[in-house]
Amino acid sequence: VTVSASTKGKPSAPQNVRAVSGLVKKIEISFAPSQDEDVERYKVYAARLCYGEFILVKKLEGRNNTKFIDDDRERLDNSGQFYYRLTCYNKVGMESPSVEVSATTKP
Repeated sequence: VTVSASTKGKPSAPQNVRAVSGLVKKIEISFAPSQDEDVERYKVYAARLCYGEFILVKKLEGRNNTKFIDDDRERLDNSGQFYYRLTCYNKVGMESPSVEVSATTKP
């Protein structure tokens, strides 16, 4: 009897990620749903500086849940540049490479 197994790899990075600038104390992030049927959630991380510490700000459950509005009034201010990293997770908990975008809030 021969038994074989394969390990699920990391899912592909999110595609067509956009961050909308020019909104009052909020930033809208959207992206295409993963083509990988095993993707179950996305995670959105944010930072004030592109080389700063990114913190988890949102978990989006479901492969087709592809929009997030960051309206954290304590973190976001007027005319601020903000950076985001987006990853996706598959059923076995493997995280994709991140995609980074940035946007600026309205003055």
